[in-house]
Formats: sequence, structure tokens, C-alpha cells
Amino acid sequence: MLEFLTALFTAPLTWVVLATFAGFALLETLSPGRAWPAMPGWRAKGVASFLFAIVLSSSTPLLWDAWLAEHRLFDLPGLGHVGGALVGLLVYQA
Repeated sequence: MLEFLTALFTAPLTWVVLATFAGFALLETLSPGRAWPAMPGWRAKGVASFLFAIVLSSSTPLLWDAWLAEHRLFDLPGLGHVGGALVGLLVYQA
């Protein structure tokens, strides 16, 4: 799990998402859209929730990946990533 978290938080896309979140949080702090009621610790709770959501949404697919591979309807790994994505899109849109 530590290797996964290290890989997750060294990925450039993760840093882009974190920087975007930090930028919007800074913008909201400097120029709030409206007055909010005082609530102690809301920023820390928001950051903790955001980081938890990143870890959860990145790790959950890894939990059921092997199970889904055993229970697939069609065995099509020969299509590759692009071919599989196209077939998936066509099936989803049908």
C-alpha cells in the first residue's frame, strides 16, 4: 500500500489536481463568493476529505480489477487499450 501511495503522489497528474484544488482554495480565501458562517477547522476537514477522495478513487479500481478479469463476458485483451476502449464505447453507446 505504501508503494501505491508513493506512486500516486509522485504522479504529475495528481500534482496538477492538488495544485488546482489549492489554487481554488486560495482564490476563495482571498475573494470569497459569499459570507460563510464561522466553523472551526473546516479547511482541515475539507483538505482531509479531498485527499481521502483522491486515495479512494485511485485505489478502489485496483481492488476489483482481478475479480472483474475473471468474470468478464468476452475475452478480448488482444484488442489492446485503444481497441478495447473503442469496443467499450460502442457497447456502452448501443
